[in-house]
Order: sequence, then structure tokens, then C-alpha cells
Amino acid sequence: MKDSKDDVRIEIYKTIRSKTNADFLKLVDRIKEYTSSENILAKISASADYISSNWMAAKYRLRKHEGVLACSAEGHVYHVLS
Repeated sequence: MKDSKDDVRIEIYKTIRSKTNADFLKLVDRIKEYTSSENILAKISASADYISSNWMAAKYRLRKHEGVLACSAEGHVYHVLS
């Protein structure tokens, strides 16, 4: 993998933006090879499942807001209010 968390994050974003869900899952498997902590592996799996389940929304968000860091508070607030 790359040298830092930021490098890995950038690689994940690039994969989501321009590649397929299968390519993303291959990248996730590659990332999992670099950790042995069960806790971290569970977090990686949960995150990958969430992104895969919302693949088109993730692609849209990263294409639409490239370079913009945001949070999911708006979605959480909308969910609570609904």
C-alpha cells in the first residue's frame, strides 16, 4: 500500500470515482492484508459493505464534491426528522 492513511484514502476515493464496485472490493481486500487487528478488520468490512450498498450515491457524491471534505450530519438530521 501507500505510505500514509491519506494516501490510502486518496486511493479509495479514486477507485470509487472512476472504477467499478468490484475494483473497490479488490482494493478493500488489499487494505485488509495490512492489518491483523480484528477490531480494525471489522470496521473495514462494515465500511466497505456500506459503500458497496450505496455505490451509486458514493460515486455521485465524490464526483460532485471532488476535493470537498464534508460530514454526513445532514443525512442523519434528515433521517431523525423523518
